[in-house]
Amino acid sequence: ISVFWDGAEDIRTYGTLAKNIVQFGSFISQNGVTPESWFTPGYPAFLAFFWYLWHNWIPAVLVQIILASLSAVLVYVIGRDYFSEKVGFMAGILFAIEPTSVFLSAFLWSETVFLFLLLLFIIFFLRYMTAMDAAQVKRNAVLAGVFLASATYMRQITFLMPVACGVFLVAFFVL
Repeated sequence: ISVFWDGAEDIRTYGTLAKNIVQFGSFISQNGVTPESWFTPGYPAFLAFFWYLWHNWIPAVLVQIILASLSAVLVYVIGRDYFSEKVGFMAGILFAIEPTSVFLSAFLWSETVFLFLLLLFIIFFLRYMTAMDAAQVKRNAVLAGVFLASATYMRQITFLMPVACGVFLVAFFVL
């Protein structure tokens, strides 16, 4: 991988962190002692699950390819539910054939799992916004929170999403 892609350092780091979780039971960096502070623990924990069971990354890549495929379905659902069937279908197809999504799903990077969780958050956040009864509001709010927290454990940039959602909610209710 390092011959073809400059980002191979991240791949090696994720792999090392996952192996250290399995071997030492701790989220530690490459020297085996220092706690890691540059990466969030979600994706290395995801990889550690596969390393623990199979001592191989191929099952993790296969799951990522499945998640990328399911992400296209989630894009379709968002488009269909909040725009139209045609918009949802076109959005899902465009996402499915978009080259970087297909390409990145085969690498040990957090983008595929992160995007899947982020799309689940978006679906449940939008359903929270449009729910008609209290039970649906609660269920969708809890699920949106679970998927937002899970996405944040994959990529730290997600910690800004509550601010963006707050601005969206204010604008939605004001308008």
